[in-house]
Amino acid sequence: MSKISNIIQREYLTRVRKKSFIVMTILGPILFAAMIIAPAWISTLDSSDERKVAVVDSSGIFDYTKILREVTLQNTHNLKLEIFKLNSKSGDYAYLFKELADRLDAVVLQRDEDMAQNIKITLKETLETLKQNEILSDEQFETIYNRHAEYYDALLVEFESIKGRIPDDDKTKFTYVDISLEQIKHALKDNIYFAVVYIPKNILSTQQIQIYSTKAVSMNLRSYICSNIERAVENQKMIEVGISQEDMKRIKTKINAQTIKLTEEGEEKVSRPEYAMIIGYISGFLIYFAIFMFGALVMRGVIEEKSSRIVEVILSSVRPFQLLIGKIVGVGLVGITQFALWIVLSIAIVTAAGNFLMPSSSDIVKQQAQAQELVSSGAMQDVQALSDDDQSDITVIFKSLSVVNFPLIIGMFLFYFVGGFLLYGALFAAVGSAVDNEADTQQFMMPITVPLIIALFVMINAMQNPEGSVAYWFSIIPFTSPVVMMVRLPYGVPVIDIVISMVLLVATFIFTTWLAAKIYKTGILMYGSKVSWKEIWKWIKHN
Repeated sequence: MSKISNIIQREYLTRVRKKSFIVMTILGPILFAAMIIAPAWISTLDSSDERKVAVVDSSGIFDYTKILREVTLQNTHNLKLEIFKLNSKSGDYAYLFKELADRLDAVVLQRDEDMAQNIKITLKETLETLKQNEILSDEQFETIYNRHAEYYDALLVEFESIKGRIPDDDKTKFTYVDISLEQIKHALKDNIYFAVVYIPKNILSTQQIQIYSTKAVSMNLRSYICSNIERAVENQKMIEVGISQEDMKRIKTKINAQTIKLTEEGEEKVSRPEYAMIIGYISGFLIYFAIFMFGALVMRGVIEEKSSRIVEVILSSVRPFQLLIGKIVGVGLVGITQFALWIVLSIAIVTAAGNFLMPSSSDIVKQQAQAQELVSSGAMQDVQALSDDDQSDITVIFKSLSVVNFPLIIGMFLFYFVGGFLLYGALFAAVGSAVDNEADTQQFMMPITVPLIIALFVMINAMQNPEGSVAYWFSIIPFTSPVVMMVRLPYGVPVIDIVISMVLLVATFIFTTWLAAKIYKTGILMYGSKVSWKEIWKWIKHN
């Protein structure tokens, strides 16, 4: 036993002192953290470059400017006739009504948040001029102004209730313009707009829009524009059949499914299958990756010692079986050490980078205010404010995670990591002992790699149906259980299934180690000849 422990110590210390181990231990977490952080960081690089997108709406669903200009012009004409009936001298002030029509048209074209107020101010100034020139009495002034002011208020509310809107985001600002197709092309060539969205008059029937741009339009921007226009068109169709905005809000329903898990004690706990799927996938894939990585490390170590003839010196003082066990266990401890360091360093790097890249509290408050404004305006009808009875997301997450038996998962991860590595490590060592160089290993790797690849595909199936027969049997079979059982565990697995899987894994490890030792005993001292499966079978029978 002391000889095996000495071999384990030698393998462990030799490998952890190598520069390659130190470099990979440092680079591994950095690369892993980069995979998580880089997409978020890259997405912020061009956040300051605002894109201006023009919307030419011939349908009036988004831009009611044309209709409102016609309405204000007609209403100004009606106002002129009304006042002329009250006082024929108003004909001398026809220029005032022309100025009123032009000023109202300019206000409507600007169409800002103060449009309603500006319309009433413009109207009031014209009527006050007529009152000062004794065309209108005080009573007539108040009556006409109040009636027209109320009319414009109601008109704008009606337009706002039926129009759609493409909300601005952090990178894109949408502006509504009334230009021709030729003007669109010139505006794009002059880089006035990043893109121009043209909505035809017959969009309700054709259900098609055009996006003009001299640059490539990203898939995200295209989808964003289409989704908002689709929602506005749907609303317009509902309005045409007599369904109001209030009716649409009442009809719109969002169902949240709460999964309740009943424990063996009869206790009810909230669970979220997606969390179990993520935990299972990560742990299963880590074991798959570790078996391949550290198994290949064992195989290379055996080949190196065999090719350098060091193994002949070592075998003069220890038996081949002792050398095999010591090498497998030593490399396994190296793997556990490296994994532990990777986990600690990865958490530290991701946490530090996350704090650096997280938006400031002022930015968060600003984003929340923008979202609330869109929700209250009806522009984002798919977003619903949380009611007082709704639980916070963080509370739900922690309640869901409390169902997952983390001590069991961590313990089983270590067991299946060690058990799976020992099982496959013995086979990798046997292959390494049978060849003289790494190039010759390819013909013997198929029986080892196929079960692991199958386990990876079954793992994906098990995430969707952890209680299915496929997931069950492959979590019991020793050659696939280290990967597949880790996917099933977060969902909850009967104790008997775990016990059977563990017992079979240990028994298979003992068998494969015994089998690998027979191959290792002969193969480690064989040089210069190509080994076939037939010859390996002879080694197994005669040893």
